[in-house]
Amino acid sequence: MNTIFSGHLFLIDKNSQRVMIIKKCLEDLNNTIFFNEFSSVEEALNLVLTTGILAPDYIYIHESLANFEAKNVLKKFRSIYKTKAVKIVIFGNVISQGLVAASVKYNFRVIQTNPETELNDCSLFDGTFVKRNKKDTDPTILQTA
Repeated sequence: MNTIFSGHLFLIDKNSQRVMIIKKCLEDLNNTIFFNEFSSVEEALNLVLTTGILAPDYIYIHESLANFEAKNVLKKFRSIYKTKAVKIVIFGNVISQGLVAASVKYNFRVIQTNPETELNDCSLFDGTFVKRNKKDTDPTILQTA
């Protein structure tokens, strides 16, 4: 993992243990990242709607928060001019087919993590992985190692 993941990241996850591990991964990878964490998709949207706040480069959402209401918020993210091009990634070890279908419609990536390594997997933040998995129209589920 020698490519640097950099930019502004919104991490949306209610699991504090996973959030701490992700923070550690980013520190270990020596990344230049401005990091905001949220426990709901709506909370992140409210910050984006605040005047003077720049849109993040990446929004990572754990699949446990990617419910029906979150899909409506994703639609709102895509309707806001400053977040149209933001790379949105939904990650987790349980990915529904409905979520995969929504990924094509709302232009976001779905990445299935390994349940045995999810709490210590830094591959989601490897710059090569992020670059390789920029938006395309293939609705397949990407998988980490």
